[in-house]
Amino acid sequence: KNTELKTNMKTKLLLLIAAFILSAQAHAQYCTPTYTNGTTDGDYIESVSMGTLYNLSGASAAPYYNHYTTGYTVPNLTPGSSYSLTVVAGTYLPIAPAFEVYHVWIDFNQDLDFVDAGEDIGELQTTTAGQSINFSINVPINAAPGITRMRIVNTFNQTAILPCGAF
Repeated sequence: KNTELKTNMKTKLLLLIAAFILSAQAHAQYCTPTYTNGTTDGDYIESVSMGTLYNLSGASAAPYYNHYTTGYTVPNLTPGSSYSLTVVAGTYLPIAPAFEVYHVWIDFNQDLDFVDAGEDIGELQTTTAGQSINFSINVPINAAPGITRMRIVNTFNQTAILPCGAF
């Protein structure tokens, strides 16, 4: 009976540990960038398109972060394939040497961050209002199936942007 009690206790302990781990994973979430200025000067992403995806953003109110999780068409991307992502700049007209910067990340392994190899798509600059720029998206062959988070950040005159930074 003592052995049966120990086995029962071990099973309960393992179940408790598993529940704790699953609970922690269920509550994990993506970081949210923060901004000190907003979009009132025209510093924003006008639109984003790739295949069947088209999001018209425009200027937004505080916290200056648009989160698109419903109400849009998700493009079906094939692992091992390449795609073009088009970002259109807002209305700000930078005067040289000023510029707008746009940076893209995609969480291909769906682990709730943008720091793994291949998830940093790159950074491009615009120098005119409404300018279109194109990012080349190479979907890794081992990309996790299903809906995947993409983050695009726009800043004024700032490079080396981090996906969870303050701007």
